Amino acid sequence: MNSKNEIVSEVDRNISNDQNDITLLQQLADMRSELARYRSELADLHHKLDLEPSVQVIPAKEVTRRNSRRQMLKKLTVGTVGLSALTLVAAVNQQAAFAETAGDNAIDAQSGPVGYGGKFTGALAPIQLVPAGAAGIPANNAGRNRGELYVDSNGALYFAVGANSWKRLTASDVAGAPTLLIPPQRFINTLAAAGPIVGTPSQSGAFSAPRTWTLGGITIGAVTIPASAKAVFGTITAFAPGAFATAYTAAGAIGIYPAGSPTGAATLTYNAGQLLISNAFTAGLSATGQLTIDPQSSSTNCLVDIVGYYA
Repeated sequence: MNSKNEIVSEVDRNISNDQNDITLLQQLADMRSELARYRSELADLHHKLDLEPSVQVIPAKEVTRRNSRRQMLKKLTVGTVGLSALTLVAAVNQQAAFAETAGDNAIDAQSGPVGYGGKFTGALAPIQLVPAGAAGIPANNAGRNRGELYVDSNGALYFAVGANSWKRLTASDVAGAPTLLIPPQRFINTLAAAGPIVGTPSQSGAFSAPRTWTLGGITIGAVTIPASAKAVFGTITAFAPGAFATAYTAAGAIGIYPAGSPTGAATLTYNAGQLLISNAFTAGLSATGQLTIDPQSSSTNCLVDIVGYYA
């Protein structure tokens, strides 16, 4: 009896094994079929990628090494002397990490809820904007967006305030923020016995033709107007030739401008019989830091107190 039971059990085991083998064979056939489908889709994808020259296909063996963007960036950010730690170029056929298409950004950064989109430090400067090849705003304004920054060939910095609309923020010929002189100082006095405070002794006394003084790089008392100053501001007080507060005998005007660049504008005007005429002014300095005062109509004395400058 035991022998018969053993035989039956063995037969059952063989049938079960055969069924398992059939199941495994079916699963293997299904896997082969799916693999063939994947291969077909991959071949189709490669064909499409071949039609797009701006896409760089990374070999499969490379993909396995770069199993996360974080790890890839960690590898790229190990700098080499003379080479950038990370270089991304959104262009065709450049030896750098590629963007998907020529119109994509080289870097897109999205911060966390309380982070920064980008944070940069550098020994020379945190960031450099490479100047363009031409002066002025970009020649191609199509598709420009508010918030763009652009540096032209002259080093002028532009900011896009709207679609195809730019505002120049600063340039080498544009003065920066004002600096106050504390205390304000008298830099020109044509009544000074030994000549004006600034300039040569021959410039003392009243004058009827344009006269130029050097203000850039000059120190009076405890304050200095640096040689880099682009403009000064303060007050000018004028009166007729003679002692202090001598009245004018005729009407006239006085202009102030950068040396060598007359404007024809009047900084102050006066009438016959007036004793002292004062007015606030802001005037540019020449490239050599010089300022010209032009009586325009008649001889005059003047006092110039500088309150601050732009550099």
